[in-house]
Amino acid sequence: MSQKSDDDDVVLTYLKHISDSIDILSNNNNNNNNDHAIPQDTQSTEYYMDRITRNLLFTTCDPANLSKPVPTELIITLLDENGKPKPTRVKSRIDALRNMYRTMAPIALDISARVSALVTSKGSGSLESETDICTNAFCLYAIWLPIAPQIAKIVMDVFQWDGFSCPLDYLKKDNGNAMEVDDGDEDGETDKSKAIAVFSEAAYILIKFFAEGGDHSSMKEWWEWTKLFSLLGCRDENDDEMDVDVDVDTNEEIEDDDEPKGWAERPYSYPKATRWFTVRAVAYLLNLTPTSRGVFVKRMGLEDEMVPWVLHPWIIIDEEVKTQNNQLRGVVSLVKDSVEVEIDAPSPTQVRQFVSLPSSLVHLGQGIILPRRNTVTKPNETNENDAKTNDRQGLVMTETTSRNLSLLGTALCSDPYPPPILVCGPRGSGKSSLIRELAHYCSCAASSNGGSNTDDLLELHVDEETDSKTLLGSYAATDIPGEFTWRPGALTNAVRNGKWVLLEDVESCPAEIQAALVKLFEERVLPLGVGKSEKCHPNFRMFGTCTTGTMGTGHNGKRRLRKGVTSAGSGGKRLIHPGLWRKVHVDPLPYSELQIVSRDLFPNLPQAVSEAALNVLRKLDQSGRTEEVTEDGGSDNMDIEEKKEPSGAFGNRSSLLGNGRHSSVRDLVKLLARISSTVHFEPGATFCTESQRILCMAESFDIFAGWCPCRHLRKDFVAMVLAPIWGISATGAILYIEDRQPQIKTTSGYVEVGRSTIQRPPTTLGNMANNEDKNFAETNYALRLMESAGVCVAQNEPTLLVGGKSSLSSCFTLFFVATSVH
Repeated sequence: MSQKSDDDDVVLTYLKHISDSIDILSNNNNNNNNDHAIPQDTQSTEYYMDRITRNLLFTTCDPANLSKPVPTELIITLLDENGKPKPTRVKSRIDALRNMYRTMAPIALDISARVSALVTSKGSGSLESETDICTNAFCLYAIWLPIAPQIAKIVMDVFQWDGFSCPLDYLKKDNGNAMEVDDGDEDGETDKSKAIAVFSEAAYILIKFFAEGGDHSSMKEWWEWTKLFSLLGCRDENDDEMDVDVDVDTNEEIEDDDEPKGWAERPYSYPKATRWFTVRAVAYLLNLTPTSRGVFVKRMGLEDEMVPWVLHPWIIIDEEVKTQNNQLRGVVSLVKDSVEVEIDAPSPTQVRQFVSLPSSLVHLGQGIILPRRNTVTKPNETNENDAKTNDRQGLVMTETTSRNLSLLGTALCSDPYPPPILVCGPRGSGKSSLIRELAHYCSCAASSNGGSNTDDLLELHVDEETDSKTLLGSYAATDIPGEFTWRPGALTNAVRNGKWVLLEDVESCPAEIQAALVKLFEERVLPLGVGKSEKCHPNFRMFGTCTTGTMGTGHNGKRRLRKGVTSAGSGGKRLIHPGLWRKVHVDPLPYSELQIVSRDLFPNLPQAVSEAALNVLRKLDQSGRTEEVTEDGGSDNMDIEEKKEPSGAFGNRSSLLGNGRHSSVRDLVKLLARISSTVHFEPGATFCTESQRILCMAESFDIFAGWCPCRHLRKDFVAMVLAPIWGISATGAILYIEDRQPQIKTTSGYVEVGRSTIQRPPTTLGNMANNEDKNFAETNYALRLMESAGVCVAQNEPTLLVGGKSSLSSCFTLFFVATSVH
């Protein structure tokens, strides 16, 4: 209880200091004095989160407010060696807000999502208020993006929302010509010109961010950007548009020789600053090359980079280095009453514990959060999607699964356009399942259009027979003779529509396909091979899986070896260009957690059954997973020496059934599902009868040994593994598997073959008489095979019967079962 109280104090203190600083920047100093009048229970984390969000959107980021002088409380007074005040590093409120954003890293996604919710809820007001809110949100996000690029997904969703008004309408507000400046104050400039200068700086920062990310196509579709071009003619009466302003001439002498001349604190022309920012914003907006951009800026007479309205790059670098050092120390630095104050920074886990999660974000564990695929949704749509999510049976969040999922989320959240992610791990470690679970979490709020959540993830299984045309597309003939049209492939459609793509077993892909995807990985551009290319949708993500080998006991400190994925994967296949992937290594679930998963998925099964099924997997598992004895004795049935021994092919034991097939967790889940549906247990039973154990043993044989072609290996496996685990004599187990003759029972409602029972569809009732005259020899072997195939049909499992010409009875057996039932 005391630890939780301490964590709450850390989060609450942190949010209160952030809120106080934003109040000062919003000119809401009187709010600080009224905090003592607020009831103690009201001053919660939710109160301060809401207060920070509203002040940022409605007051702080208003261009008129950002154009005012910096409050003295937020300026640190620095003195040189002679005791003279040195120039401050905070020249404008934008600089102060930028420093504020750096301290808000633990709550960046939370605040940006709450701002998005406020914008979408206020979008139905009058045109004037709607324009004000959208303009403030434009400045808020633009200044924040370079500091916190992880909010780019939320920003793009808000800006492309149909209800978001064009923020460039702010330039034509009040029906006045904002390009002309009168003599409104002693500097010859009005408050409107200062606000427009702030707006132009925000536009420049925003456009540069998305332009450098290569996302011009999405940015151009948001609004009518030509309104920004009018700022190129912004000038006052004493300012020649094509000449350098005398006030910012870099050749002017400066008294302090230690200060860079171009960044001296001198008055400057706000219209000149507006043109300086606008000309660079337009150059990035038009996607000019660096050379063309330099020529364009020079022709406008604004090529000077040492200007007094921006900070020196070294100052910005120093601030970022200081912020990173503070993060390593676990503190944040804030300015209060002109004095720098350090407070403890909350960890992501502490924030998630005391701050509610917005509906547009998803928590992946250990404080890692990601925005959903569509962060702008209506409340009723979100509720419907939550109901759909609750009906789905997802992964059981054990400690290892949560850690693996958070590692995968970390690889995604660290970059607005992450590189392709390669999930590496041994067989049965859940690589594909983790990606499917992550895709479901991030897309469940995007299914309001009636589509399925699984439609957002495209799984590609590529082998040696697959060529690049299958993925990229090719020309195909139309109904008109001699006419051909381009038909895009599956990967091309995914790139266009912004789907997530999962490429299974990347190391097994042909070198031709891996080479065709190099440009997609490097530049997010998919070459189509016909002189054209496809730019990736901002939501497009690429995942791959690679099977590696493990040795040792894994994450608990023991030695762990992985087969290098830098050049090769399993089976001697090669992975070319490994440096283009961001690798995430996942660990297989230890047996103690597999026991937890078994109990969670099948709570009606006795504990002895789930433990016995897990022991069967232990004998055949070659993933190198750990043992990890639990406190409740879940693994006490293993001998101490056997617990120390690594399981699978990397230990002292070899595979009992040969190397034709590797058992995995899928087999364990399939076995428990069969036992749960075919074997009846009394509610709350703690033991099993002999007949129930025999049925469980038979199901274990079909799943784990049914594929083995060698009869002697199967018999040895039954005698040495299955019989001792299920508490049956070896002789009785072999007789049941080898010599038993299942009985066939056919009624109007079902077909029963041994332990398999299959419902009859109504369409087959009229053909029952014909089926009784079938020409089929009911031998022991054929009936046992029919029984095994019948269980697969009842469980809706894919089944493959393998045999030569002399074993056609296998095909007839499956055909008999299919025709009798389906």
